[in-house]
Amino acid sequence: MKECPSRMDSCVKQMEYSKVGDDLRVKVKKGCLPYRQSFICRQTMSLTSTGYNYSLHSECCWKNRCNCGMIRVPQRDIRRNGKQCRSCFIEGSLKCKDYRYVPCTGNQFECFFLKGIAARLGANFTSYNFSGCATRGTCLVDLRMLPGMKIKNVVYSCTRP
Repeated sequence: MKECPSRMDSCVKQMEYSKVGDDLRVKVKKGCLPYRQSFICRQTMSLTSTGYNYSLHSECCWKNRCNCGMIRVPQRDIRRNGKQCRSCFIEGSLKCKDYRYVPCTGNQFECFFLKGIAARLGANFTSYNFSGCATRGTCLVDLRMLPGMKIKNVVYSCTRP
């Protein structure tokens, strides 16, 4: 474990799930999180799209080397909440053609849209276009801080359903 560079930063334990079809990739990271991103502490950010699911759980603490031990990820609430968003997922292209509506679950109360170049954990960079349901605050997350997903040249936004 290392000490965080700024006294304002927090130590963090994160677990990232990224699933396309049956291809599940999981990454656990222990490190530092800039203070401006500390709003994601003690919560799970999730995205649901047609054929794609993503979640990131973060546990933070504010003493040096306090992010030891296992991370405890709460069970995801998969109950429909009555909201739905326009959804599409395509890997290898920037254009979606087959839009559907996907039901939002748990605390997913926003719709998101992302288009650009990214790489899932262990994969090469490729183009993506996807949209669907997201938890509140998802669009405030600095995507460069994700533990496994690598982001280049993307645009993304969130709206209310």
